Amino acid sequence: MKQHKRIDIVGHVKLQVLLNLMAIPLFFGFWFLMALLTGINAFSMDLWQLWSIFILLIVFMVVHGLIHGLFFKLFHPRDHVKYGYTKGMALCDKPGEIV
Repeated sequence: MKQHKRIDIVGHVKLQVLLNLMAIPLFFGFWFLMALLTGINAFSMDLWQLWSIFILLIVFMVVHGLIHGLFFKLFHPRDHVKYGYTKGMALCDKPGEIV
C-alpha cells in the first residue's frame, strides 16, 4: 500500500480538538434520531444508570480496540500489534503502518 500522508493524531492536538468538536453535533443528531425511532422523548437517568453508561463506554472502547487488533493479525499475522491508552484515547497500533 502506498502511503500518501502520515497523520499522527496523538501528537496533533488541534486535530484531536477538531474531531471532538465534530462529534458533538453527531451525538445530538443520533440521539434525536434514536428518540424518533424508539418513541422515547424524555431523557432522564439516575446515578446507577449514569455509572452503567460510563462503565459500558470503557468496555466498548476496549472491545473496539481488540477488534482492530484482531483484523491487524488476520491480515498480517507476523506483525506486532501494540495496544495502549494515551491522552484520553484507547489505541491499537501496528508500529510503522498507516491503517
